[in-house]
Amino acid sequence: LADAAYQLDFRSIQKDYFDLIYNRIRPEQVISLILSDESDTPTQSQLFFSRFHIEQLTQLQTVTLIKIESHSLKWIFLNLSKLKSLRSLTFLVTMTRKECQNQIYNVQSLVHESFTKNIPRLHQIHMIDGMFLSSMPFAYLRHLHLEKCSINDLKTLFQHSTQLRSLSLCLNMHSSTSDLILFPVQLIRLHLKIEKKVISMNEMKYFLSNLPYLQHLCLELHGSQDLFDGYRWQNLTCNFITFNFKFKTQHHLNRNAIESYLTPFWLEEKHWYVGYNSYCIFSIPYFSPDELDMSQHTIFLSSAPDLTLLNRCVNKISLGENEFKFDGYFPSINTLQIRLPVSLSFLTSIIDLDQIKHLSLLSLHDILRYLPLEDAMPQLHELSICNRVDIDTINRIPNHRFVQIDKLKIFIYGQHSEYIIEKLIQLFPNINHLHCTLKCVPEQIMYRCINGFKYLSYASFYLSVCVFVNKNDWNENIKSLITDSFVKRDNFIWQVNHSATDELWLKVHWWFGKQVN
Repeated sequence: LADAAYQLDFRSIQKDYFDLIYNRIRPEQVISLILSDESDTPTQSQLFFSRFHIEQLTQLQTVTLIKIESHSLKWIFLNLSKLKSLRSLTFLVTMTRKECQNQIYNVQSLVHESFTKNIPRLHQIHMIDGMFLSSMPFAYLRHLHLEKCSINDLKTLFQHSTQLRSLSLCLNMHSSTSDLILFPVQLIRLHLKIEKKVISMNEMKYFLSNLPYLQHLCLELHGSQDLFDGYRWQNLTCNFITFNFKFKTQHHLNRNAIESYLTPFWLEEKHWYVGYNSYCIFSIPYFSPDELDMSQHTIFLSSAPDLTLLNRCVNKISLGENEFKFDGYFPSINTLQIRLPVSLSFLTSIIDLDQIKHLSLLSLHDILRYLPLEDAMPQLHELSICNRVDIDTINRIPNHRFVQIDKLKIFIYGQHSEYIIEKLIQLFPNINHLHCTLKCVPEQIMYRCINGFKYLSYASFYLSVCVFVNKNDWNENIKSLITDSFVKRDNFIWQVNHSATDELWLKVHWWFGKQVN
C-alpha cells in the first residue's frame, strides 16, 4: 500500500469503516475525496479535518463537498488554495430555509475569494447554482456542470470561458425571454435543460447552428408541436455521436410525430430508440422512467426492437389504490411500494421478487402476506411502514424475527409507545439503520432505540416540537435529554436541526461507531 493512490468516497459510510479508513490512510496518497454532512453522516467533514491538515493532501486532485455544514464550509474554502494539485471541484449545497438565506451572500463571498485563487488550476467545476461563479475568470476551465442558472449569470460566465468543452446545466428562462443566448462555439458536449419556456424547432435550429464542433447532445425541453418532428432532428443531428432527449408538451402528440422516429436513420443507422406516450417522447434507455406507478395508468410505447427494454429500466414500482391490470413483466425492480392488499401470486406474475431490496407497506401487519420473507424476497433488507405503528397493529404480529431486515422506517404515535418499541426490537433484531418519526415524548423512545437495537450504526428521529414544554428553545430541549448516561456507547456523533420543510418538526441524527472501550 506504500504506492497506493486512494479515491475516498465517504457518502453514507458506516462510522466503523470511516474510523478505520481515516486512521490508516496516508493523506499524501489521496487523489480523490468525497465528503458529506448529510443526515446519515453528520459532521463528517469536521471529523475528517480534525485529523488531517489540508496541507497534507498534497496529491488531492478531485474534491466533492455535499451539504457541508456552514462552519466547515467556511474553513474549507478559506484553505482550498493550499491544495496545489486540485483540478476538479464539486460543491453541492442548497440553501432554501429562511434561516439560510442570510448566509447566501457570505458563502458567495467565500466561494468567490477561494475561486479567485484556485480557478487558474481548475479544469472541472460542478455546483448547484451559477450565481456563485459569476464575474470570475475561467481561463482553463474545460468542464462545467450547473444544476441551475439564470440567463444573466450564464452570459457573464461565457464571457470568460474560452476553453470550455463540456457543459451541463439547467437554464431558468421565462416566456418573455425572446431568444436563447449564444453558447461557447467550441463546445463538444452539451446537456441542456430549459425550464419555464416553450421551445420551438426554429429556435433549436438556430441555436445548434452556432455550435459547429458539438458531438454529444442531451436535451430536456418543453416544446411546441414542431419540436417533436423526428425528420427535422435527423437533419440537425446526423453528424452527432450521441443524442439523447426528453421533449414534453401540454398538447396531444399526433401520430405523424411518432412515426418520424421510426425511419432507418433512427432505427438502423443510429440505433437511437425512443419511448413515448401522448405528451412526451424520450430517448431510451437514457431517459427511460426508472419508477412506475401502476395506479396512474401511465403506459409508454417504444420504438426499440426489444419490447422489454423499457420494462428492464424500471427499478421501482408502486401499487396504489386504483390498480390496473398490466401484462408486462419487470425483471429489475429493487424497490416495491404497496398501498393495497396484493397477493404474492400476483406480485410474482409481474415482478422478479428475488431482486427486491426495499419493501414499503401501508401497515406493519401487511408483511404477514409475504411470509416467510427469506423465501419470498431473499434480498430484502429494507422495510418502510407508512401508517403509524400502534398497539393494535403490533399485537397482530406473532413472535416472528425478521432477521434479514437491517433498515427500518417507522412512525410511532400515541399511547403504549415504549411497549411498541420493545416489540419492534424483538421483531427486527438486526437493525443498523433506523428512521423513526415520533409524535410522543421522545426521551424514553430514543433511549430504548439507541440502546436496544444493538447493531445500530445510524438513527434519525423526527420529533414534533409540540411534545416539548419550551417550544422556542428546542436545541436546549434536545441537549437536556442527552446526558452522559443516555447513550451506553462511547463512539458516536449526534446532531439536531429543524426540518427543512416544516418548522414544527425537529430532526435528530445519530452516527455510531464501534465501542472504543
